[in-house]
Amino acid sequence: MANNENLKPFKKGHDPRRNLDGRPQLIDLKEAIHDEVGDDGIRTVIKALYNKAIKGDVRAIQELLDRGYHKPTQHTDVTTNGKDISPPISWVQSGSDTD
Repeated sequence: MANNENLKPFKKGHDPRRNLDGRPQLIDLKEAIHDEVGDDGIRTVIKALYNKAIKGDVRAIQELLDRGYHKPTQHTDVTTNGKDISPPISWVQSGSDTD
């Protein structure tokens, strides 16, 4: 159970416990990596991945293909066992119930 003695309502106007700035903005990961390592660093990583792929590293091959050609679309059917879903039937009754 909560300790009600420690609960204090917010003050009108300025209250240091309130976050007036909102949620912090997320950084763009692609930009952050580019800023950190630059074009030469990215090329170095790609070359290293390519060299591993040439030697037969399946994970490196998969990464290069996924990045270059995108991952294939995966369809998942969890509820219908492959059968079509029929639209719901709704009944509309006209008139009143007091006839």
